[in-house]
Amino acid sequence: MKTSIKLCLVVLYCGLLVDPSALNLPVAGGPAAAQISSGNSVALLLSTAINANGTGNSVLGLGQYKNLYAVLNLTAVPAGGAPTLDVYLQSSADAGTTWRDLAHTQFTTSAVVRFVAISGDSAGSTSIVAASDGQLAGETVVQGPWGDRLRIKYVFAAGGSSGSYQLAISGIVK
Repeated sequence: MKTSIKLCLVVLYCGLLVDPSALNLPVAGGPAAAQISSGNSVALLLSTAINANGTGNSVLGLGQYKNLYAVLNLTAVPAGGAPTLDVYLQSSADAGTTWRDLAHTQFTTSAVVRFVAISGDSAGSTSIVAASDGQLAGETVVQGPWGDRLRIKYVFAAGGSSGSYQLAISGIVK
């Protein structure tokens, strides 16, 4: 309802007769538009309980930014066993059809905070790079340009544990 009201106001304000569906704006349940707040902060993954494999929502509208400094805040881990959580930061340059891993880290049995810096200004690979959806080696960051959207992908292995990881990922884009 709120989206419809906003669209009507935009159409009335501009004095245009435009079909709202032609505006190609994100809607509830679809990919989230980049919500850049003061200081260029962006939420890549809201605090999430993770006990299965999954993918966060795509964050759109980041094509104009060249650098990302992300904070991965793991506040809880499953109890017992030897659990692992592989977390991939991914980018797409073709509207989300294919994804490329930009960073990969693995969490085990300790709650920790990790930082990932990606520079789109730095030279990237000089080779043709294949799509790599969850294939980048652990504790690796790929420097160089990215597409217009980012997402978080996670792979959970219980390893005889019970419970969930609790993870939030935020960042600053410039």
